Amino acid sequence: MRAAPDQFTEFEFADGPGIAVSGEIDESNAGELDLALGRIATGGGSVVLDLQECTFIDSKGLDVIVRAAMRLWEEGGQLIIHNARGPVRRLFRLSGLTGGDGLLLHREGPS
Repeated sequence: MRAAPDQFTEFEFADGPGIAVSGEIDESNAGELDLALGRIATGGGSVVLDLQECTFIDSKGLDVIVRAAMRLWEEGGQLIIHNARGPVRRLFRLSGLTGGDGLLLHREGPS
């Protein structure tokens, strides 16, 4: 299923509930992603963020992702990043966010 540009679609993944991102995560829609992550991040379990179709993340988008991972970690869960590719994958690496408290960079695609 391919979503429209800059869309967040909730799915049930093998690792738990999650969101598939299509397009960009930036200042214009980071609040929407934050609300969506808050809706599905209940009970301290794992939440998946599938970035296969994500083409760009700005600092506001990265902030939302890091804060969601921290909230999940405090509740005993984690945010699992699936399929980060190209510039999005490099952003996580350059930021030092390849794993840690509450964040798991998983199933990385090609650079």
